[in-house]
Amino acid sequence: MGSACRNNGLQSQHVGTSASVHSGSKGTGVFGEIEITEKVIAEYEEIFFEIINAVFTPHAPKATVKIGLIYLAKIMDLYPEFTATYLNILLSCPENVRSSTLDLNPIPGTEEEVYVSGVNTEKYRTYGAPEEWNSLFVA
Repeated sequence: MGSACRNNGLQSQHVGTSASVHSGSKGTGVFGEIEITEKVIAEYEEIFFEIINAVFTPHAPKATVKIGLIYLAKIMDLYPEFTATYLNILLSCPENVRSSTLDLNPIPGTEEEVYVSGVNTEKYRTYGAPEEWNSLFVA
């Protein structure tokens, strides 16, 4: 998948897990007990996309589509080949989901957020995808 140097955001942010992330040198980082290197990324990249492609589909639950459209938008910059899949789902989802996904500045109080309950209950943003993606790939 693609040839760009990738860190998939593991160095810079921590989302939805209790494992800690520590910056390393030369594009590496530590996630929990695993040192994130180009070799580790290459080894798991196919597995990550198998999971994404199994879960993020046009027929997925509405909450999954909403969350995926926001939080997977940023990977198109690193994996331009994912753009076709992303756009297929964006264009096939219900109009209300698509419009909220594309909304950059929702009226205060009208922002929709999705709560996902489980081991790590989280609240997810469901608007502002264009802020996350590389517009050259989406155009």
